[in-house]
Order: sequence, then structure tokens, then C-alpha cells
Amino acid sequence: MALKPSISIVVIALALVAGVALGQKPSPAIASKARLDFEKVDAEPIPAIDDTMSCVQSNAAAVAVARVEERYLPYYRKGYCELFGALVTRDSDSFQAAAKDFTEAIANWPKKLVPRPPAGLPALAARARLEQGRTDAAPDTLRDLESIVKDPNC
Repeated sequence: MALKPSISIVVIALALVAGVALGQKPSPAIASKARLDFEKVDAEPIPAIDDTMSCVQSNAAAVAVARVEERYLPYYRKGYCELFGALVTRDSDSFQAAAKDFTEAIANWPKKLVPRPPAGLPALAARARLEQGRTDAAPDTLRDLESIVKDPNC
């Protein structure tokens, strides 16, 4: 009897994954919550850690259900909230997660979308790597920052 609830949870999860994989429209409620949580963090000079965590979680959910061509935005928002949370907590893992999400936002930026990702986006990824304290990233980060400064869109 104990297996039946577990099996039904697995079936529901597989149905959800299959629906998203088959291109069903993502839930507008998830996207809306992710946007509102991001706006709350973005509106504060120093956001509360609870707000940054809510933002990270809701944007992680938005990434999971977004169409491939739309994932760049929740990746950016998630990285942004992770970075601000990490600046408060000084947590190395959060800096690393922010750098990863900014990199994913750049990689997922639609090729047909004009303008291209803002020049400041790679700078945010570089900042997160520096804040993480990774000394092995310093030479690459310095090179990245120099190229960003030379970018006319910066």
C-alpha cells in the first residue's frame, strides 16, 4: 500500500514533464510569480535574504517550464537574485550559482533577438566569480572585463 502514493507521484511528475516536452504552453502563474519576485528584489537597494531566496526558487521553476527560446530571462533573473543573496550572505556556492546562471542566460539568449545580450551581463558573471574568491578565475575574469569595457554597447 505504501508504494501507491509514490507511484502516483511519479506518474504525475512524468505527465508534467511530458506536457512541457511536447510544447504545451507554460503556466502563466509560474512566469508571473517569477517576474514579481524578481521585481521585488530589483526594487530594493539591499534586498532581504528571504526575498532573494523566493526569487531564486520561483525563477528556477520558470526555467523548468519555459520554452527553450524563453529560458534566457529566468536564468538572468535567477542569477541576479543569487548574486544579491550572495552579497548579503557571502556564500561562495551562491556566487558560483549566480555565475553559472548568468552564463546560461548568455548561452540561451535567442540568436534572432536584437539587441544581443547587454555587455554588462558577462560583467555580472565575472563579478560573481571574483566574489566567490576563485583565484584560478582571475586571469580569465580580467580578460573578460577588459573585453567588456571595449564593447561599444557597454
